[in-house]
Amino acid sequence: MTSIEQTGNTVEEAIDRALEALNANRDEVEVEVLREDAPAETSAGAEPVAVRVSLRGTGSRPAPPAGNRNGEEGEAPSASAEFGERVRAVTQHIIDLMGLNLTATVTRADRQQVNIDLEGGDARIAIGKHGQTLEALQHLVGLIVNKDASRRRRVFIDAEGYQQRRRDRREQELLEMVRMDAQRAKETGQEAIIQYAIGPYERRIVHMAFVDDPDFTTYSEGEEPHRYVVISPRD
Repeated sequence: MTSIEQTGNTVEEAIDRALEALNANRDEVEVEVLREDAPAETSAGAEPVAVRVSLRGTGSRPAPPAGNRNGEEGEAPSASAEFGERVRAVTQHIIDLMGLNLTATVTRADRQQVNIDLEGGDARIAIGKHGQTLEALQHLVGLIVNKDASRRRRVFIDAEGYQQRRRDRREQELLEMVRMDAQRAKETGQEAIIQYAIGPYERRIVHMAFVDDPDFTTYSEGEEPHRYVVISPRD
């Protein structure tokens, strides 16, 4: 069963962080509270609550009630499609205001994320120097569409595969560094603190890299924007 450990100031905060790392909903997991100390009993810099959150196996996962799961499952396909169309429309509107010859197309739309691909003769302009224009567009669109949304979704905008290639390179470099730190942790018996995985997305990559590893477990510590991952050798 896939599981990770997370910490927080409350049980709910720790669970929410684990759900984000697993990209899962509350009814898709089992929760075990590992530690729930009083604040006065917690050492400086540590968080009083620790939980282990495990994804239910497909064989044991209960079937959702017909038409609904937490008031959401039955409408998820249409709701996701509608949200994806909104993201596409907002992206296309901004592109048109920029005077660029590009067409925005939805390539993914689900409960977690919407992906938009830009095609046309001005793709390189949309990418900008080192992808800065594309990232700014992605950030702006994400702010607009999630402002009043009942469920926040990630927005990923790409052009000519630029963002995906760069993301793949970053993931590979991150995993190589993390594996070296994990090996040192195993050799020394001391935990490895991964402070270079600074964002939620990068922390999730680290957690998922070790989620079924028999030699290591991972958990997060600290507060945003200085939250980090700890890789701990198993006994």
